[in-house]
Amino acid sequence: MNCTYCPRTITITITLDNGPPVNGSNARDVYVMENYFSNGTVCLNPGITSDITNSIGRFDAPNKVPVTLGPIDVSSCATNFSIIMIETGGGGTDTYTTNPVELICPSEPDCALRYGEWKYRTRFNVTDTSGSGLTEYWVPINLSTKTFNYAKANASGADLRFTEEDQTTPLNYSIQTWNPSGNSTVWVELSVGASSTETFFMHYGNPCVGSESIAGNYSSPPPTVNLGEEEANHVRSDYFGGTVGIAAMTNTTVSNGDVVLNGSYNLTGNVTSTDISLGNRNTWNRFHASHNLSANTGIGYQVLRASDGSTLCTITAAQSQVAGGYDISTCAGSISPIMLYANLSSDGSATPYLQQWSVTRQ
Repeated sequence: MNCTYCPRTITITITLDNGPPVNGSNARDVYVMENYFSNGTVCLNPGITSDITNSIGRFDAPNKVPVTLGPIDVSSCATNFSIIMIETGGGGTDTYTTNPVELICPSEPDCALRYGEWKYRTRFNVTDTSGSGLTEYWVPINLSTKTFNYAKANASGADLRFTEEDQTTPLNYSIQTWNPSGNSTVWVELSVGASSTETFFMHYGNPCVGSESIAGNYSSPPPTVNLGEEEANHVRSDYFGGTVGIAAMTNTTVSNGDVVLNGSYNLTGNVTSTDISLGNRNTWNRFHASHNLSANTGIGYQVLRASDGSTLCTITAAQSQVAGGYDISTCAGSISPIMLYANLSSDGSATPYLQQWSVTRQ
C-alpha cells in the first residue's frame, strides 16, 4: 500500500461496552502496537510493552463512555494496529486487546484529473492596449502573500498550471521566481485579441504532479495582469490581486492586495463583488473577511441579492472574523446569485484595509 498521502497522526476512540468498568483504580494505560508484517517490519511501538513512556494515554471511564486518545504519530508503513490496555498502576496484569484495526489511506490525488477538477483555480484577465493584439505573448503573473495563498499550492510551485478560459487548453508557463514567504513571478504564454480582454485560469492544489515550467521569454514589455478571485469546490475567495472579482467601487481602489479609500481618505467608500452563484451546492454557509482597522476607521459588510441589490445579510466587522466565519445560511439561504458588499469609513486621517473576503456554500 502506498501511504504517501495518509495522515501522519491518528486519534483513537475507545468505548468499553461490557465487563468490569475500567475506571478509577482499575484504569488502564493504552498502547498501540502494529501487527507484524510478513517481512518483520514494525513501524510503531515494536513489541508489547508496559513501559509507561510508550503509553498514548490512560483509559479511565465507566462502561459505554467513549474516551479519545492521541494524536499519535503514524509512520508511512503503519497501516494495521492492535489497541492494548494494560493495568500498570494497580500491580495487576490483566489486559484488554482489540482485534486488528486497519488504517485506510484516503484516495491518492489523480494526476490525470482535468484542470477544472483540481482543488483550486484563480481567474485572471489580460487586456490588449496596443490595438494589434497579443500573439503567443509572455505576460507575468505577480504573486504575493497578500494576493495568493501559497499554502494551497505545492511548496515549490510544481503544481501550477495555466489554461485558456475553457479550463482545458493548456498554456506554456515559466516560473521565474518562487518565494512562498514573499513575492513570486510566473510568466505565461498566451494570445489576446486586438483591443480586447481575455480570461485565463491558474490551477493548483494537485500534490501528485510535477512541474511543467519551461524557459520563457521575459523581455517583451508586459501588459498588466488583473488577478481575480479564487474558486474552490465550495469556497469563493478574493485576495484583491486585481479587480476581476469586483463589479463596482465608490471612493475606493485596489492597492497592493487591499481595498482602500481613495486619495486623502474619503469619509466613506464601498466595494461590491461580481455575482457569485451557488453552482451545484444547495445553500450559502459562511462569510469571512480579513481587514485592518486603525483608529477612527471602520468597515461593515452586507450580502446582497444580485438580481436587485437588496440586502440579505448585514455583518459587522467583528462578526466577519468569528472562528469558522459568520453564518449566512439563515439570511441568504439558497438565493443565487449573490454579491458581497463592504462599506469603508474614516475620519479622513487613515484608511481601513479590506484584505480578503470569502463565502462558502454547502
